[in-house]
Amino acid sequence: MEQSRFNRQISEERGRKRTSESSEGNVPKQKRAITSIEKVFEDSARYLGVFDTDLILSWTPKEYRAFLKGAQYRQIDDYEYMAKSAMAIGYASRAKRPKEKRIFDAKRMRKKLETGQDYDLEQMKRSSRLNKALKGFEPNFIPKKKGG
Repeated sequence: MEQSRFNRQISEERGRKRTSESSEGNVPKQKRAITSIEKVFEDSARYLGVFDTDLILSWTPKEYRAFLKGAQYRQIDDYEYMAKSAMAIGYASRAKRPKEKRIFDAKRMRKKLETGQDYDLEQMKRSSRLNKALKGFEPNFIPKKKGG
């Protein structure tokens, strides 16, 4: 009985200690704020390429998080571009007679842009494959006679 009361007392003291301390230990609040501001400046310079402190401080936390998320999307796009470039280089080095149009048809894309057709590249590739697949297709359609 005495032991369980002692354990409960120690447990309660630990709980009070945890709630009174910050997540960063015994760092005073003022230093924590400075550290987080420094982190904001570092991340803004590193990921966003923004060095203007007045501009950075004018952002709301929601805007700041959105800018960082946008920078992460930009990094993903860069990796996707590198992957597509590697695939194009692989095709060009392995093909017997590589053709620029097989990698990217710039003339066709410019024409689509000028005519105002808003297709993305994947849709264009998909429709091109379907057109090639259906090129020689002739349906074998015999209508049913009515009435017997």
